[in-house]
Amino acid sequence: MSKIHIVGNPNSGKTTLFNSITKSSEHVGNWHGVTVDKVSKLIKFKDKNYELIDLPGLYSFNAFSLEEQISIDEINSSDCKNILYLLDANNFKRGLLLALTLLINNKNIKILINNYKNFTKNNAKIDVRYLKKVLGCEVEIIDAQKLKASEEFFNFKTQTTAFIKTLQNEINNIKNQEKNTNENDENIIEYKKIEILYKYILKISNNCVKKSETIYGYTKFDKRFLKPCIFLPIFILLMFGVVYFTFFLIGPIVTNVFLNILYFTIQKPVMAILNIATNSHFVIALFEEGVFGACFSVLGFLPQISLMYLFLSLLENSGLITRMAFLLDDFLEKLGLNGKIVYTLLMGFGCSTTATISAKNMPDTPSKIKASLLAPLISCSAKLPIYSVVAGALLGVSGIWLILGLYLLGIVMAIVLAIIFEKTILPTGKSNLIIEFPPLKLPNLINILTSIKTSCKQFITKVFGVIFGASIILWLLSNINIKFQYVGDTTRSILYSFSSIISWIFKPIGLNNPNIVCALLVGLVAKELILSTFAIINKVPNLKILSASLMATSSAINFNLASGISFLVFTLLYFPCISNLGVLLKEVGIKFTIIGVCIQLVLGYILSYIVYVGISKGVIYLLLVLLVVILICIAINIIYKKIKSKKIFCNCLTCNKCKK
Repeated sequence: MSKIHIVGNPNSGKTTLFNSITKSSEHVGNWHGVTVDKVSKLIKFKDKNYELIDLPGLYSFNAFSLEEQISIDEINSSDCKNILYLLDANNFKRGLLLALTLLINNKNIKILINNYKNFTKNNAKIDVRYLKKVLGCEVEIIDAQKLKASEEFFNFKTQTTAFIKTLQNEINNIKNQEKNTNENDENIIEYKKIEILYKYILKISNNCVKKSETIYGYTKFDKRFLKPCIFLPIFILLMFGVVYFTFFLIGPIVTNVFLNILYFTIQKPVMAILNIATNSHFVIALFEEGVFGACFSVLGFLPQISLMYLFLSLLENSGLITRMAFLLDDFLEKLGLNGKIVYTLLMGFGCSTTATISAKNMPDTPSKIKASLLAPLISCSAKLPIYSVVAGALLGVSGIWLILGLYLLGIVMAIVLAIIFEKTILPTGKSNLIIEFPPLKLPNLINILTSIKTSCKQFITKVFGVIFGASIILWLLSNINIKFQYVGDTTRSILYSFSSIISWIFKPIGLNNPNIVCALLVGLVAKELILSTFAIINKVPNLKILSASLMATSSAINFNLASGISFLVFTLLYFPCISNLGVLLKEVGIKFTIIGVCIQLVLGYILSYIVYVGISKGVIYLLLVLLVVILICIAINIIYKKIKSKKIFCNCLTCNKCKK
């Protein structure tokens, strides 16, 4: 089996090419750092098997980030023999730097020139035949989105030409000169190597490119609007529009239609058959409340989540997210982060687990740990349905402002924690942002549809995997007693009994109803299960009735304004889901995972308490509580500084003992 690596600069279309050849749906984005680890897939043409490997983007053999080092290590391994090198026509000279580096290291490459159609808009042209002759490798103009590979496509014919030999000799002479003069300074060697490479790049460019390059990506729009006072309000308004359109304007209508289709095509026929087949109240209730009630309460938000992913994909593919990262970089640098975390936090709006994985693209270990711990504070798509149902029940259409407040609260808490981490256990100092600045463009429909399809597929898989199984277990625990007898009454169930024992913990935040505690416990598995728990315990068939039931005092689970908002704040912060927890353990280790979880629990409890007290007991009482909290924080800070000054406590990532 032959291994073929896809290599190139960031944002040149490597993952798009990988998806086209392998018929995959890996995430594609219009910014640097989408691919943070190598991805591989087996393909077959006739009788030959190939393993195609997509590597993170890089500019040279000098790594500036973790993902670039992954690519360099893979390229330098003995397995890397055949390389498909993707060169963006709009960044021809820059792309040649890495291509020449590969050739002088005797790599067998095939150069694929992508984005050529955009390059030729102003009558520009690249002489492909000259490139083949001077570089000694296959050169082909392609469209990465439409490429259909064949067995012949993977034929590599690289020969060392006189041009490359001369370049190799000059590079070797520099290395020898440094050794002979005992000035073995790697930085000097690298600088001189790059100087020579650019001399040869200019020779090639002058002979094969008809028109000189322009600044690719920076537009008249950027010149006028890429300013914090203009662009940030525009972006915030866009996000407001996305939330309002998705969860209040169009989303509920689409959801009702979707649920009606599911009811008449699946639930009604199945329940009719069951009523004929059996008289067992247990079996009928299990399917009606446990299976259909739980699953439909989660699936009902699939249309809205699809809309959310659609709008996020539009922002990402258009190049707006990269511009937001660029604008926020100076501010984030003061927190010990850089603009790359914008990608992680925005991905958190979709899925916290995916966002935590994307934290790999942070430039250093402390930044990676901080980004991973901050990602669960962002309101993911699993929390949004909870916000929508509870906020809608409490405030109706005006609930949009409460939802936006929860969004902002998560972001503010992430900023506060970043500052605390930077000043205590995870200092990073200054961090340079190296980012590919893409052009503003109309989003590609194929990429967007692929992204939505992949996201929805992951959501459905999760629903019918963990969530479906957990919903059945939940229904059983909430309908059988400790003697394993069906009681059909939540208040006599196993789950209720356990929740009653620990409900006193939640009394100060107004959530001491054992049924609400049940929902919070189930939410530890997956936040999507909280709504299905509400539906099961309140015995309601759909989300519309569920929202109304939450304000009825006769319902098992009900809220007033104070307890409802307290519940939403606690849900925002209190614990990452099981899948996110597993990723955290893998990415940052058990120590920092425990730290992150404990911080979330404490934050969630304190803020919920402040909200509940402020609404239920008045402003004066709230001010007294805030004063106490501030004094406690000041005391903790003083104690920390004294302990640190006596060297009893150390920064976990900076002292030599902890490094070992």
